[in-house]
Amino acid sequence: MKSYILLFFVVFCSCEFQLFAALLPAPGQTPITISTVDDRRSDTNPDLILNKNLLTITGTGKLLVRNLTVDNNSDVVIQSGGVLIVEGDLLTENKMTIDAGGTLIVLGNFVHTGSDTNQGGFTSSDPSNVYILGSIDGSDDGNHLNPNLYPVLQCDGAASNDGLTDYQNNCNYGGEIDLMTNPIYQSICGENFDGGVVSQDQEICVGNSPEQFLSVSPATTSGNPTTFTYQWYYTTVLNSNPETDLSDWILINGADQLDYTPDIGAINQSTFFVRQAGKGAGCVTYSNILTVDVVESPSPVGIFHE
Repeated sequence: MKSYILLFFVVFCSCEFQLFAALLPAPGQTPITISTVDDRRSDTNPDLILNKNLLTITGTGKLLVRNLTVDNNSDVVIQSGGVLIVEGDLLTENKMTIDAGGTLIVLGNFVHTGSDTNQGGFTSSDPSNVYILGSIDGSDDGNHLNPNLYPVLQCDGAASNDGLTDYQNNCNYGGEIDLMTNPIYQSICGENFDGGVVSQDQEICVGNSPEQFLSVSPATTSGNPTTFTYQWYYTTVLNSNPETDLSDWILINGADQLDYTPDIGAINQSTFFVRQAGKGAGCVTYSNILTVDVVESPSPVGIFHE
């Protein structure tokens, strides 16, 4: 009986030690532990540069940064339930480990300059929650990564990524289509991201130019204060939704402010205007659509009538 108790104690302690050791920084590393929501994208210094650090994102942690650089003396561990979102580029020279259930989202490019050894490894346990929208560049031969080092990034074919393709059926990482269907995408934009209101609709005569839009309100979002970028578009295509049919819309050069006085010249058919609001990389939304209807010139009346 005593031998069984001793065996259980040894196994239990061994497991606990392994878990504890995995969270301990290597000699010379300073630990950074994220266990709550930490959104740094609107900070004065939104980029995170790791220098001799062990960055651990626990199961309750969510870290959002603009760009992330991991030097060759640092490590990154994303535990199950943890989320790391990089709005820009991720440059890493050392090991990254994503546990099953952990999530890594990179809206920009992924560049791995670590050596072709386990030191520069990138591992993501199944099921993987890795989304990379930009290009993938590894240290061995540039675009086609060594499957022994980067199994999470391997597809049935060449391990290249255009940032758009749906990899659900042949890869264990995702592109933009996969990401858009994941509820975690809300973390990039913030909940309740609204493009604001522009008004009011107009009715003008054929060959005239629209007047200044009299009322505009800025975009809004919950969470940390942020700076929005704006871009105005117009189209003559009826019932075109810019969120799904932006190719129908024409970008108005120079119209990149909160408000806009139409300067596209005289119009001869009903035209629609919309304002796009952006917040960092990969996060846009739209205002309501403003309509400028075109009508025939009225016939002269009264003393001018023949």
